[in-house]
Amino acid sequence: MHSPYSGVPVMDENATKVDALLVRIAKGVQITNELRIREYLLQFADIAEVVLHAVEAAQRRFPEAQ
Repeated sequence: MHSPYSGVPVMDENATKVDALLVRIAKGVQITNELRIREYLLQFADIAEVVLHAVEAAQRRFPEAQ
């Protein structure tokens, strides 16, 4: 399996989790510096769920924002 962000094979569970998160977020949010964000989330994979909740809350509060 390849990551849509790195072009490198996905080797571990954290990479799979982070890639899925980024794909999910990208459906409603414009993401810049995808590689940097991915690298950061790989370092701190435990916050991925918090990031998702924060993005969803921001989308509800600011539905027109990107």
